[in-house]
Parts: sequence; structure tokens; C-alpha cells
Amino acid sequence: MDKNLHFPKIREQNLLIKYNADENWKMDKYDCHDMFEINYCLSDNIEFFVNDIIYPVTKGTVFVFNNSDIHRSISLDKSPYKRYVLHFNPEYIKDLCTHDTNLLDCFINRKPQFNHSIHLTGEQINRFIALINKAQFYNVNKVYGQEIYEKIILSEILLFINPLYSNNIQCCSSKSNKEFEKIQPVLQHIQFNIDSDLSLDSLSKDFYINKYYLLSLFKKATGFTITEYIIKRRIIKACELLKKGLPVQQVGEMAGFNNNSHFIRTFKKVVGKSPKQYAKQFYS
Repeated sequence: MDKNLHFPKIREQNLLIKYNADENWKMDKYDCHDMFEINYCLSDNIEFFVNDIIYPVTKGTVFVFNNSDIHRSISLDKSPYKRYVLHFNPEYIKDLCTHDTNLLDCFINRKPQFNHSIHLTGEQINRFIALINKAQFYNVNKVYGQEIYEKIILSEILLFINPLYSNNIQCCSSKSNKEFEKIQPVLQHIQFNIDSDLSLDSLSKDFYINKYYLLSLFKKATGFTITEYIIKRRIIKACELLKKGLPVQQVGEMAGFNNNSHFIRTFKKVVGKSPKQYAKQFYS
């Protein structure tokens, strides 16, 4: 697997909850994975980069990420970065969704300018932590009815956070960053035109920026090269299409790869499996 890109292994369980605490925290690579994620921060002075937005983070901030949200977090000082991270398989919870109550709303039914973060009140923090602790207990302890308790508590967590995202009252504002603002249109262009020509020369021409300056600016603002970001976006698109059962060659073309061999080789390098192996797990 390519060490320059972070694409976690395909899900091996339906629910995973962890408490993490790190000193001098900085993710070297953007993260993205098949599982949906709820991230709850217990520290101040953290910054989250999500797709083409920067969010300031303080204690009590919750983030939700679906399988196409590329995200990266850094600590702005030397204090420990503490958080709960919950990953779950969206298929795992679908049987509990109804026509009127979709537990995956804040992950999949998003309006334009969706805000990934909300800030909890003191009372909400206590309730949320209680649910997380309960879910974590059943996630690691083999007790009678464990798998049922896990699913019930996960549904309680989703019932708790979805209304908070739907009313937009507690959403956190994005942060202004001059360097990031300069490449934000480029990030958006790549995201929404992934099947187009995204060569450096093409991007330089489209945005009237010297290509060497663009390379430097992109790297400085995001921490990654343009090529790394484009490959990541194309692989994410390919994964989405493979899950729908489309032929491998068609998927490669729709994800912006020049030829099928290049697509298969790149996909396996990044994901760790061939496109056929990846698709097979959803239709076996």
C-alpha cells in the first residue's frame, strides 16, 4: 500500500469506538474510509481540515464524516489532543431507519454548504458522553446480547445528533486562512470535476496561477501535493462506483483514470486490494 496516502483497511467490524490522547498531534495525511465517523473533541485549540473547509475546534465539538469526507486534524499548541472516535458501518444501522427517521441523515442527506461540526451545551455533553461510554462498554466486553446492545446504543447516539445538525443552531463557523482561501477554489474544482483533465498545466490555466507557485501554495496550505489529493479523490469516487456494481473499466473512466491498467494498479496501491476484490465484498 502507498505509504504517502492514508486509506485505512476495509471495515472488519460494524462498530469501533476509541478514546485517543496524543501530544503534539498532527495528522500527516488526510483521512478517509469506508466507515462513517463521529468525532468528539475533548480539547481546545484544535483545527480540522475537511474537504475544502477549515474548522476551529474546542472542547465539546462533534464532527460527522461520511465515506467521501477527506479530513485532517492538527493541534495548534503542545497540549494533549483528547477525543472519542466512533466508526460504524452504515449498512449496519440501515434496518433501523424508517421513512420518517433516517438515522444517517447528517451523513448522506446534506444540504449545500453543510457544516460538519456542532458544539454541544453542558447538558448535551453529559448526555453524549454517557451514551459514548455505554457504547464503548458493549463494544469491548463480551456479554449476553452484546451485538444487540451495540446497535441500540448506536441508534440512540444517531437519534441524539441528527436533530442538532438539522436545526443548524449549534453549528460551528469555518475559519479564515489566507493561504487556504487561495487554493479553496482549486480543491472544489478537483472535487466536482474528478473525471476531467486535472493536470497541473490545466489547473494552472483554469485558475490563472503559475504552476510552480500553485504547487508550492497547495503544499503549504494543505500539507499535501496536488497529485496526492487528486489520486485520493479519484479513488474515493471509484469506491463509490464499485459499490454500485459498475464494471471496473467504466469505473476507472468515470473516476478520471486514463486507462484501465493504470486505474487497477493505482487502486491496488492505495487501497490494498484490486477493484474486483474490493467490489466483491459488497456482492458476495
